[in-house]
Amino acid sequence: MDGGKRALVAVFRPEKPWKTIEMQEMFKGSYPVFRDMETVQFKSWWCDEEKGEWGAFYLFETEDALRDYVTSERWTKVIPAKYGCAPTWRAVEPGPVLSKKIVTDFSDNKAGDSTSKGITGIETALAPKAIGPYSQAVSANGFLFVSGQLGIDPGTGEMVKGDVKEQTARVLDNISAILAARGLGFEHVVKVEVFLKSMADFQVMNQVYEKRFKGPVRPARQAFAVAALPKEALVEISCIAFTTSILTDTGTAGRQ
Repeated sequence: MDGGKRALVAVFRPEKPWKTIEMQEMFKGSYPVFRDMETVQFKSWWCDEEKGEWGAFYLFETEDALRDYVTSERWTKVIPAKYGCAPTWRAVEPGPVLSKKIVTDFSDNKAGDSTSKGITGIETALAPKAIGPYSQAVSANGFLFVSGQLGIDPGTGEMVKGDVKEQTARVLDNISAILAARGLGFEHVVKVEVFLKSMADFQVMNQVYEKRFKGPVRPARQAFAVAALPKEALVEISCIAFTTSILTDTGTAGRQ
């Protein structure tokens, strides 16, 4: 798993909205706890009385540290009890976390309400933009459905140079970024579908693939040879991940 820094953006929408002055007092009380959190390098917060919500930024040393925190008793039980609601949260790269746009987009998009059935689209700039009328991934009913990914570099929008080995590595990097946008990793993947331009590339693809899926239970998988793939790609991979080990199916933190 990526050992780099990871930021957590959390939004709270209690039934009884807090006033800014009340939030200041509440956060003062949490400072001693924050000082004892060795894996957190930075924490900030905001309060929007008009929307009746408030939120917080956390910068963790590693993605594992963030994951440990959002599955801890403090995050799943103590904080919801203290503030009157469970937070909606998202794991993001630390670079854009201070961008006003990413905060506004996340704040305005209440998890689970993009449709009446609680289906939420997932988008991240760290994976290629959708090249058609679809989402990078969709979260619904405790699962994350990741669209087929090609070996496209999200920075350039172009296919990576090289053969199926390089393309497979880039495909899995793109999937990793999409999973991370939902606070997940490869260990949460339960089903994979692999599409190859030629079955002769299967062994090379598999060598790259097996280095990413190292968990004690590897996901179920299907592999197909197809006549052609978009952008003349050699490989495309889609997957389904299980999310409710960390999140409820409405996108709020916690376990039942």
